[in-house]
Amino acid sequence: MLVLASKTDAEVHVRGDSAKTYNHLGLTLKARGDLDGAVRAYRRAIQFNPNEPTPHYNLGLALHARGDLDGAIGEYRQTLRMNPDDADAHHNLGYALKGKGDLDGAVRAYRRAIQIRPDFAEAHHNLGVTLYAKGDPDSAIKALRQALNLKPDLAAAHSSLGIALKDKGDLDGAIEAYRQAIQVRPNDAEVHNNLGVALKHKGDCDGAIQAYRQAIEIHPGLAEAHHNLGVALKEIGDLDDAIGALRQAVRIKPDFVEAHNSLGLALYARGDCDDAIRAYRQALRLKPHEASLHYNLGLALYAGGNLEGAVGAYLQALKLKPYDADAHNSLGVALKDRGDRESALQEFRMYLRLSTDEQEKQRARDLIYELGGAP
Repeated sequence: MLVLASKTDAEVHVRGDSAKTYNHLGLTLKARGDLDGAVRAYRRAIQFNPNEPTPHYNLGLALHARGDLDGAIGEYRQTLRMNPDDADAHHNLGYALKGKGDLDGAVRAYRRAIQIRPDFAEAHHNLGVTLYAKGDPDSAIKALRQALNLKPDLAAAHSSLGIALKDKGDLDGAIEAYRQAIQVRPNDAEVHNNLGVALKHKGDCDGAIQAYRQAIEIHPGLAEAHHNLGVALKEIGDLDDAIGALRQAVRIKPDFVEAHNSLGLALYARGDCDDAIRAYRQALRLKPHEASLHYNLGLALYAGGNLEGAVGAYLQALKLKPYDADAHNSLGVALKDRGDRESALQEFRMYLRLSTDEQEKQRARDLIYELGGAP
């Protein structure tokens, strides 16, 4: 959450009118959405008075909004050389550093902003988000709770807290946090989607479906919500609607590998092997080295009667993931049906070594005995 408030003329104590005039022009142009013009104006202000921090700060904001993170970082740092206690500049420096992937630098900047201004709720929030990105959910949760203590209606902090709590396995806490975010900002589609994910993990498929549909109503182009809706509908056995939702997900986002795979799974469950094969192959065009996609393709090819294709797909899956027990078992079944007894026995024996599923292992033993072998 970038603090986008620019420094106003009242805060500019410059020698001469020209720097003030250009700073004001920059503010006006930025408010109109003319970032290039604003950048030029702030740079002219700096030419007239290079030792005034405010035009540097405003230039940093404009560069940041334009996507020039390196330029923004340079201007925020220049601001801080002149005014080391500018909490906004430290905060926005942190935001830009995080955008560059410098999480440690971002944490330092946010903590300095908080040291200067302890009640800076947005800085506590962004510190929490960055700590979570660093893999420290406990510290992230602490920072996010502090942000909400300071500003209970900070919807983004409720949402971020929900993400961190879900990661910790606290589904009830995550659901409550998402609902608090929705209460503050009811038209945030991504929060409704995240609520759905948490509800589904808790086993409440009906609640999840309702949340996903609400997300889609708010933002019909949110492919992830269509995908999640499709997965949930498949889980309750509504395959036709699931397939419709998943097709919509890949229409919106054609490079959505997971949605192509989920579409394949739903089509396969409905018995549409040819369409499932097409879906898996599209996923593999996008992600050719994903073992699970080759395995799923093998299942659909086998179900469609294409033994050679199934064997090839299973072999490719095992090339990428050699110790996949299920792939060894499925390959064994296909080889058995093809009449390749010795290779089938080898695959079933490998499955017995790798699998922990006693029921399926017994089936594999039965197949070994059927082939005249011994486990």
